[in-house]
Amino acid sequence: MLKEGTAVPAQQTRRGQFVRRRPVPPDVLAYRVPQVAARLNVPDPKVWKMIARGEIEARKIGSATVIRAEVLSAYINGDAPVRNAAQ
Repeated sequence: MLKEGTAVPAQQTRRGQFVRRRPVPPDVLAYRVPQVAARLNVPDPKVWKMIARGEIEARKIGSATVIRAEVLSAYINGDAPVRNAAQ
């Protein structure tokens, strides 16, 4: 984890813009899509495709799409059941 006052490295987007993503604390209950993408080291659209295919279970809270921390941990550990999004 980064210490306070240290710089967060910028990541370049497809459009050539540079963005800085804040580190995610380990004790959160749910993650938003950009946070999941950062944890999995994949682009945001890849996470949206994984949600659409049913690889990761997501929920809507108001207008926010969130992935519960235990669902993400299970996916990372290979314990998450894969469900078909077409069902």
